[in-house]
Amino acid sequence: MTHRGSARATARSLSSSSPRLLLAAVALVALTGAGCANTPAETGDIGDRAGPTGPPPGPAELQELLEERRESSRCMRENGVEDFPDPDADGHVLYYGDDPDMMSASEKCDALLPEGRG
Repeated sequence: MTHRGSARATARSLSSSSPRLLLAAVALVALTGAGCANTPAETGDIGDRAGPTGPPPGPAELQELLEERRESSRCMRENGVEDFPDPDADGHVLYYGDDPDMMSASEKCDALLPEGRG
């Protein structure tokens, strides 16, 4: 006994969500590609400051990180990536845009971040 009806429903379900899946896949590939040039210590996660086994940063260190990332975000906007966001409360910056100025702005603005925080 075959279940052709359910297979068609699944195919329709996948095809109707495929634009969203494609967009998510493109964003993931772009973010992964952007991170390929970084060594593990340069991923930009807040935990990098304490090392892989150390404690999370304290409040003063978090404030320093937030200010560095805000300056970098400001720089990105000033260099053509107008919709580049400020960091969230934990210091993470998520950008899903495909601005053509992204690479040149990154080259200029990554210098504002101490090594290992870009």
